[in-house]
Amino acid sequence: MSALAALARDERFSWLTPLDRLGGAENKPYQYRRAAAAGVPVPSWIVTTDPDAIPRDGNWVTKPLGPGSFIDGDGNGWIVPTTVADLSEPEIITRVPFILQRQVNATVHARIVTVGQQAWSATLLADELPLDWRLSPAGHHGFTTTPVPENVRELALVASRAVGVGYSAQDWIQDEDGDWWFIDLNPAGQWLFLPEAVATPVTVAIARHIEGRP
Repeated sequence: MSALAALARDERFSWLTPLDRLGGAENKPYQYRRAAAAGVPVPSWIVTTDPDAIPRDGNWVTKPLGPGSFIDGDGNGWIVPTTVADLSEPEIITRVPFILQRQVNATVHARIVTVGQQAWSATLLADELPLDWRLSPAGHHGFTTTPVPENVRELALVASRAVGVGYSAQDWIQDEDGDWWFIDLNPAGQWLFLPEAVATPVTVAIARHIEGRP
């Protein structure tokens, strides 16, 4: 571990995202505070184990504080998805702190991938998909090359800079009014499932960084 730490901090190496920033970048409250302070639209959220602090208006969802992928002691993996919050039993949140976030009724999902100061996007219609599109096998193959508006890609770059990452796979949602919302950012998220016209330039940009080329 000491040798690995020495290599990770060797000034001869350049990282898209410095390793010391990866842990903080995985934390959703940190993402939301940094992104919102930079002017990125983030749905209202709260982290609490106090039933009296639960919002009483509107619809809310729950999600893990950090990455949603877990592995048990036997090596079995599973995903804890974004789930509609049943606030009729507020004592449920006293067991473990999760994020409560105001639900955005999606018409379009978007995956925006940033590498340095470049951004690429693919979109997925929300029709007949679950709240968390990752739970739908069809969702992983349904993204199209229809891009998000240029200003939304610019906001994604603002979010990546605010969080301090050189690479990010971000989830955005367009609501019923046509407004776009930042949902979360994965500093090591997947991109190869996206259409080739999106995935290939992302791969090339990462490869160019590894080769030390602009």
